[in-house]
Amino acid sequence: MTLRLQLRRVVFRVGIVFACCGSSGGLFAAESIEDVLSATFRVTDRKTSATCFVVERDVKPQSLVLVTAAHFFEQATGDECWVMLRTRQPDDSYVRHEHRLVVREESKPRWKKHPEQDLAVLAIELPDGVECTPIRFQQIASEADLKARRIRVAQEAWIPGFPAQLEANPAGWPVLRRGSIATHPLVPLAAAKTMIVHVSSFGGDSGSPVFVFPTTERNTSPLVAGVLLGMHRQTDKSSSAFEERTIHTPLDLAIVVQGPLVREAVELLAK
Repeated sequence: MTLRLQLRRVVFRVGIVFACCGSSGGLFAAESIEDVLSATFRVTDRKTSATCFVVERDVKPQSLVLVTAAHFFEQATGDECWVMLRTRQPDDSYVRHEHRLVVREESKPRWKKHPEQDLAVLAIELPDGVECTPIRFQQIASEADLKARRIRVAQEAWIPGFPAQLEANPAGWPVLRRGSIATHPLVPLAAAKTMIVHVSSFGGDSGSPVFVFPTTERNTSPLVAGVLLGMHRQTDKSSSAFEERTIHTPLDLAIVVQGPLVREAVELLAK
C-alpha cells in the first residue's frame, strides 16, 4: 500500500469521526433533537396555522403550557383551535390526533400574552397516549445562559416548524431546519430582546422553538434560545402607466425573541 493511499484512508476515517461527533447535530445529540420534535406541533383555526410547543413548568403539581405566537391566537376566528397531536402505534408508526383547544370563553381570551412581546401561553392538558416529551422549563435559556455565552453569534441553531402549513409526514411531525445565529452581541438583554437567525422561514413558522446545543459542552440537553415570530424582507415597489407592483423578497433572516422573555411568558400562568 502506498503512503498516499494510507494518508487518504486516515483522512477519511478522521472525517467520519468529526461528522459523527464533532458537530452539535452529531449522533450524541440525535435523541435530544427528537425529544424537541416530539414537543412541537401545528396549531390551526382551519384557515391559518402556526407552530406551538409544550413546556413543563417547574412547579408542584407539574403542569403543561402551550407556547406560540400571540398574533396567531389574536387573528384566529372563533373560540376554538386544533392542535395536531400524534399517537404512537404498536408497530412504532404514528397517527395524527386532532385535539380541540378552547382559546376563548365568552369572547374573552383564555391565553395570556407577554406584555411586550408577540408571545402567548395557554395551560393545556394532553390526552392519554399522545407522544410528547415536554420541554422542561430549565431548558429555556436564561439571562445567565446568555452571559455565560452558552448562546453566541455563528452558533448552529435548529428550528422545527410548519412552513406554509407543511408537515413532514401525514402523522403531523414538524419539518426540521438548520440555521445559525446572526446577531452579536446578545447581551445585555435589555438591548437585544430579539435576535436574528439565518434560516429560511415562512408563514406557519411563527411560534417555532429555536434551540441550540451549547458549543462549550458535550452530551448536553438542547437549550431553547428563543421563539421565531417573524422574518425580515425587502420591499420593492414599481409603477408604470398601466401597472403598479409591490414585491416582497425574503432575506432568509428570521426574527427570534430571546429565551429569557419566553421564560417570562411561561411564568405569567403562575400569576
